Amino acid sequence: MDNGLYAVHFRAAGDEGTGVVAISDGSVNGGDRSHYYQGKLEQNGQETRATLAVSQYNPAYDSIFGSAGNFEVEVSGPSSEKGFELTGSIKGNPSQKVNISGHYLKPLV
Repeated sequence: MDNGLYAVHFRAAGDEGTGVVAISDGSVNGGDRSHYYQGKLEQNGQETRATLAVSQYNPAYDSIFGSAGNFEVEVSGPSSEKGFELTGSIKGNPSQKVNISGHYLKPLV
């Protein structure tokens, strides 16, 4: 996966959202209207694994999981230089599934 800015779309049971993430040498930083995300990703060929801490900064909006507050997600799946399709769940709560897709926008400055 190339370093750069990515548009992300995430889905959970009954809800979805969008945001932007910056990926740089295995670090992920991004956010949406109510939460920011930070974490690390590992690549093995075209397979990517990531653990992301999701923190709420705007209490006016819930996450796609409802009023979950702060949490971590663990996701994995295929990726290429220009995008990814990751699935997983809230860490410690495998019934709270999430799908995160992303496509490359532009390089970082």
